[in-house]
Amino acid sequence: MEKHEVRPLVQATLEKLLGPNNVVVEIQWKSRFTARAGDATYKLRPCPHGVIRLSLPIWELADDSERYQTVVHETCHVVQMYLHKPGEWSGGPHGYKWQQLMRKCGVKPERCHKVNTAPLKRRRQGEKFVIKCGCREHTLGVIQTQWVKEGKKRYRCRLCGQELKYENISQKLLVG
Repeated sequence: MEKHEVRPLVQATLEKLLGPNNVVVEIQWKSRFTARAGDATYKLRPCPHGVIRLSLPIWELADDSERYQTVVHETCHVVQMYLHKPGEWSGGPHGYKWQQLMRKCGVKPERCHKVNTAPLKRRRQGEKFVIKCGCREHTLGVIQTQWVKEGKKRYRCRLCGQELKYENISQKLLVG
C-alpha cells in the first residue's frame, strides 16, 4: 500500500462503517512519530472533521498488511469519536465499541503495531561529556552539553564558581 492509497482506504472504511456519509477526514504525515504508527482525533471546530496522523518513518518500515491495519485502526477511532462522546466509549479508546468497529472491517482489534522500530532509535543513551573547570572535571549529558554549547543554560562549579564552557570539553564517554 502506497501513501496515495490511504485516502481511498479511509473513504472505503467510512462507507463500510457508516454507509453513505459526509464525514471529512484530514490525513497528515508526521516525520517525528517514531514510536506510534498513527493517531486520530475528531475536531468540532472550525467545522466537524476527523484528523488521522500517520508516522512517515514507521510507514516506510511497515509491510502492506501493517499499513492497511494502521489506516483502518485510526479510521475506526475517527468513527468512534464521530458516533460517541468520550464517556460512551466503554473501555476507553480501544474498548468494546472500537473493537466492534474493527471487527466490522474484518481487522483484528489490536491496540499496538508490530513494526520493528529499532532502526528509528536515535537516542544516545549513556553518552556523557567531560567539561573541566578551574578545580576539577564535570560530567554532563548530551542535552546539558548542547544547552551549554548554544548558550541556553549556564552551569557553574560549586567549588570554584567558574562557569563551565563548551570550549573546555575534553572527551566524550560512553557509559554502559
